[in-house]
Parts: sequence; C-alpha cells; structure tokens
Amino acid sequence: MQTVADKIKSDIRSLVQSWTVMKEEVSDIQKAYNSTDIQTELSGKADGDPVTVTTKLTKLEFINGITMVGELVDFFNNAAVTQGDYWSTCENIIYGNDAAVALLSEAVEHTGDRLLELATNIEQIFKTCNNILNDYNNNNFAVMVTNFSDEDVIHGMGINRSLLSSGITIVEQFKKFVNNEAVATADYKVTLADWVNVQ
Repeated sequence: MQTVADKIKSDIRSLVQSWTVMKEEVSDIQKAYNSTDIQTELSGKADGDPVTVTTKLTKLEFINGITMVGELVDFFNNAAVTQGDYWSTCENIIYGNDAAVALLSEAVEHTGDRLLELATNIEQIFKTCNNILNDYNNNNFAVMVTNFSDEDVIHGMGINRSLLSSGITIVEQFKKFVNNEAVATADYKVTLADWVNVQ
C-alpha cells in the first residue's frame, strides 16, 4: 500500500516530467508564433472570427492562448507573471466555438492544435496539483515536515525537507498561476532540474 509520503513524492515526480516537456513546448510555440506570418494572418480578423478549423478557435481564444504561452515561458524562467484566468483560457481553447470555413494557414492550424494539447495538459496538471496539496495539507503531513531541518531526510520519501519544499512550492505556484492568483517568482527550472532525477 502506498503511503501519503510515497504518493506525494510520486505525484510531484510525475508533474516534474510533464512540466519539463511543457517548458520546452511553450518556448517552442512562442518561437514559432514569433517567427511565422501568424500575426499578419490574424490581423485582418475580428476577435470573434473563427481562425482554426479543427480546434474551432476564434481569434481572441487563439491570442489568449498565445498570451498564456508567454506567461508560462515567464513562469519557468524566473520572470514576473501577469495574473490571469488561465483556467478559463484553457476551457475556451478545449471547447472552442465555430470552425473556420477554411484554413488560414498550416502554421495557424498547427499552432491551434498545439494550444489545445497544452490547455488539456494544463487542466490535468492543475487537478494533480490540487490532489497533491490536499494530500500534503489534510493528512498532518505538512505539520510533521515542519519539525525537520532543511537537510533532514524525510522517512518514507528518501528526500530532504528542502527538496520537498521546492516541489510543494512549484505545485502551489502553478495552481495559483492557473487559478488567477498572484504567483511568486522563482527559478522553477532549477526546481525541475533538482527533481528530475529523484527516484
């Protein structure tokens, strides 16, 4: 049977793997958006006009997705993040509206597909963050951990308090990011690097 400690550690490790992929994906989406003609192709459209066929995104939903991508790049790169309702952004991308009649371009369509995949991943990660925080806070685990020094190894986890704290911090801050709350700036790339090899 898995203990609370094992579950928390395992769930954070799983999120770290997802975030490591996400960090590269959002950087790549941002670069692709800035290096193609997508902005020009969207410029003649009204906010409510459909711009993708398969994902059924309007121009506004597409642009909001790109904005969220930029904020995620900042989140992972120790830059200030603009607070926003990114859960609603994800919901709008996932459920879409009316499909465009024809492709604006392959670049727009492909970026729309990538935004849909990203939004779906964000929602799943958000739910996992909630589960981790519930496990951490509702089982007296958080209280117990406060009795350890930063370098003490936590029984049942095989990691020290400092590493656990950094994992819980990124979980909390990502949840806040999605949930329209102020996010503390930190070098979360370092957190990911610290956690990536945890067994």
